Amino acid sequence: MKKVLWCVLCLLTIVCIPAFGEGKYTNPLPVKFGDPYVLLASDGRYYMYGTGAGAVDGFCAYSSDNLIDWKPEG
Repeated sequence: MKKVLWCVLCLLTIVCIPAFGEGKYTNPLPVKFGDPYVLLASDGRYYMYGTGAGAVDGFCAYSSDNLIDWKPEG
């Protein structure tokens, strides 16, 4: 009985482990962005502010209509 349970456990492990890597989401922004804050404004757009590498004053801003596609605002 132990061998059957062991085989079932091994089979489930082999089948289930690859599923954990599915559907991973990556950062769509090509910049290093720290301390992000996202605001839903009264115009229906999302605005994201944070500290970023290469920013003149240390802050960057982006806007989006869908939280996926972001447009740099400066």
